[in-house]
Amino acid sequence: TRLEQDPKARIGAVRLRLVAAGKISQETKRQAKVREVVEDADKRFVAAQKDVLARREMLSTLLILLARENFADEAVGLVTRKMAGPDALETAIALADALTPLPANSLLATQTANLLQTALENNPRSADLCYSVANLRYVTGSRDDAITLYRKALANKSDHKLAANNLALVLADRRDGIGEAQKTIDAAIAKFGDRKSVV
Repeated sequence: TRLEQDPKARIGAVRLRLVAAGKISQETKRQAKVREVVEDADKRFVAAQKDVLARREMLSTLLILLARENFADEAVGLVTRKMAGPDALETAIALADALTPLPANSLLATQTANLLQTALENNPRSADLCYSVANLRYVTGSRDDAITLYRKALANKSDHKLAANNLALVLADRRDGIGEAQKTIDAAIAKFGDRKSVV
């Protein structure tokens, strides 16, 4: 449709299709149509993206939509299928990014926790995965895990500005972390300059 041709409106078009599919009265037909909508969205709007970051962002947005529209089972199924394929790392990063704004006890979070942990174990050198999971850990209250993962992201990619920024923020949240937070910010400013991209 015309709505789907605008990259900014694609997720809205998927939502409309899901709402329409949800109105099908027969359960098996409704589930089949929802699955078809999700697979079509993945194929046309996620997999077709040439840019890795755009693909990751679209998948994350799709997962958030599915979770918020009570199609968490479809989101879990999509993640599970994609984690078994060649895009497992990118899927794990998108999953962590999607879980960050969702409630910690969401169905998507609880049913994919093991997948995310396995992805971390299988990709210990991925700065982006460490960073995304650190963000998730931070918002869910696991501050020590977040600190560990931000440090790991920086160890894997020393010029990861956002990891340096967020590490300083998490450290500043701790009573005994203000001094280390200040040192982290000073080091980031020394490395990257006094820019708005650094705290």
